[in-house]
Amino acid sequence: MTNSFLLEGIKVGFFKGVTTTINLAKIVVPVFFVVTILKATPLMYYLDTIFSPFMKYFGLPGDASLVLITGYLLNIYSAVGVIIGLGLNSREITILATMVLIAHSLILEGAICSRIGVNPFFITFFRILTSFIAGFLLNVVLR
Repeated sequence: MTNSFLLEGIKVGFFKGVTTTINLAKIVVPVFFVVTILKATPLMYYLDTIFSPFMKYFGLPGDASLVLITGYLLNIYSAVGVIIGLGLNSREITILATMVLIAHSLILEGAICSRIGVNPFFITFFRILTSFIAGFLLNVVLR
């Protein structure tokens, strides 16, 4: 291996890493700021009030439902921005991250499933159900 080959690899890797970081920051930072602002509004109180009875099965506060909604409808990176903005503990983050990793970008991936001949409604239902089961089990295990 020559030094020029190694230097070229480092250069390409560095620029790809910077580009990826910038692209992720374009998603995570604005979502973080929106959630931080929302925390000062009554909307977060209403989310907490409405979703607390359901979220207790996962050992999560009601406003953590915003993470699930964002991750399920948009993508993992937007859910990360919401998680950061809520200031959750490591246990809660573990449960939410697992749930979102199982069921994320449901609209986009449902459209892809439809294009390849898979029933998008069944797959979406299955992923959400699996996400809920995993969240419940992690809540029990991580107590």
